[in-house]
Amino acid sequence: MQIWSRRCARGAFAAALAAVLAAFAVAPASAEEAKTERSNGRVVSYDKDKATLTIKDKGKEMSFHVTAEGSVLTRTTVTQNARPAKLDDIKPNAVVVVYWRQNASNPDQKDARKIDMPNIPEGMEPEEGE
Repeated sequence: MQIWSRRCARGAFAAALAAVLAAFAVAPASAEEAKTERSNGRVVSYDKDKATLTIKDKGKEMSFHVTAEGSVLTRTTVTQNARPAKLDDIKPNAVVVVYWRQNASNPDQKDARKIDMPNIPEGMEPEEGE
């Protein structure tokens, strides 16, 4: 009788665990939506009023939508030399790495999620077009 009740308890526990996991399971986002791209280049301009950052990557200019305010999940985060920075710290001709996603509602818009301004020693800076 004890063996039977232990098996029932294990089965009930397994069923309850499966139900909890199923309840919290989140449908995976589409592969396109979850994909974050990376672009390296030099800053051409940052327009605070239009909330856009334009960089030149391998001779081609790219524009990104930036969000200055909001939660950490929605705003564009900025780091300089691995320390927190602000969008206003971005200066023209600075070397940046932009992590971005395609906007779900407007496929022509690229939303910058994170902007890194690495510390590059003098003499090691990339040449134009690299």
